[in-house]
Amino acid sequence: KHFCINGDPYFLRGSGDFVINPETGCPDTDRERWRRKLRTLRDYGYNCVRLQSYAAAPEYYDVADEVGLLVQSEMGMLGAWGGHAEGRAYGWPQPSPEFYPALKWHWDKTVLRDVNHPSANLYCMANELHTNTNYPKVAWECYHATKDIKPSAFVIWSDGNKNPSLPADFVNAEAGDDGKWDKPLIQHEFRWWTSYPDVRIKAKYAGAVRPYAIELAEATAAQAGMTKLLPEMAANSQRLQYVEARGKMEACRRDHPTLAGISHFCAMDAGLAVEGIFDDFYGQKHVAPGTWRRTNGDTALLISRNFDDRVLASGETFKAQLLVSDFGHPPFQKPMVEWEWTAGRGLLASGRVRFVHQPHRTHPVGELRLKAPDTPKPLVTTLRATLREGSRRVDNEWTFWVFPTKAALPASAAAYRTSADLWLKDVQSLPTATADDLRGPRP
Repeated sequence: KHFCINGDPYFLRGSGDFVINPETGCPDTDRERWRRKLRTLRDYGYNCVRLQSYAAAPEYYDVADEVGLLVQSEMGMLGAWGGHAEGRAYGWPQPSPEFYPALKWHWDKTVLRDVNHPSANLYCMANELHTNTNYPKVAWECYHATKDIKPSAFVIWSDGNKNPSLPADFVNAEAGDDGKWDKPLIQHEFRWWTSYPDVRIKAKYAGAVRPYAIELAEATAAQAGMTKLLPEMAANSQRLQYVEARGKMEACRRDHPTLAGISHFCAMDAGLAVEGIFDDFYGQKHVAPGTWRRTNGDTALLISRNFDDRVLASGETFKAQLLVSDFGHPPFQKPMVEWEWTAGRGLLASGRVRFVHQPHRTHPVGELRLKAPDTPKPLVTTLRATLREGSRRVDNEWTFWVFPTKAALPASAAAYRTSADLWLKDVQSLPTATADDLRGPRP
């Protein structure tokens, strides 16, 4: 249930691309610029790109061939952004007798144009058509015509949907459906985490497209008297975006052991949709390439604790299972996992885990049972794990916060009003403050 290149299984780590080219305002044909951008995609661990409801210029595929990216082209045979389906209707024409010849000509000519590009090997007829299309015969005709031109091509009737009666060499849907299909399944559009428009990169917009997301942020901040906070807002929102994106990307790969891939939406910002790990120009935001590859690499070390499940009480005993998803080229053979738990420069615990390795799927390698240190104040700790075999290594790390079991109330604490219904234990013992006390220094 995986995609194989020359017989070698690959975990597809894709990104959506919404033809956002701020330098040109239209599909870009600059090979050098694409070399820089697509190499950035590869540096961040991506090996696949979904061109959301469009097909790129030939220069794009030239560079994708060079850097080693698979490209999913979408020529709107059954509709572009959802076509016409349950609850939605777009201006893109249906393949009715009036428009079918032009749509089919466009589809066939694009497949033929790119037939010699190894990168151009995925084709999609529509986006999110739910469970069906009004034109199943057209879908099958288009499928077979594509195979006639390029037998190696993978073709699907719609991205984000599933229907066993319609043509699909793989399934692009929700990861939870993986066990229901005998074909490779890619997690659809995962998951639009956004950051705030970044005023610090406004000067980059010197080409055809103005920085309209930044302009909107500036106008809104000016009305609230918060203009000076915009750089800090962007930086902090990028940190939060990374924490959630990383945690949930790793959880998706962890929880679905035979998943064929994840289509991350998106690696790059998309104008007003500031959801990229890097910006519109493929410049770094919060996280560096090497750090993101821990989450988005061929091989990933994973943990059973979700990003919102890493707060511990002082002295608490807890469990954490380590898992491995290995699609390395070649995969590891007989690796072991080394781990350590630290607080600052202090070592809290460490060890090694030996296990029977299972490449090309996610599998548990061992469970750690640890006791949180006793601490009178909040403490940041880091659990690091390394998958090692000879000189090869892959690592990852996770932050755990440890808080005191009971925090003493400050000496200046007082209760403005008491009630038997209060849930705080020590409130009844506090002195009572009056309205006059709140206006000035407390006695």
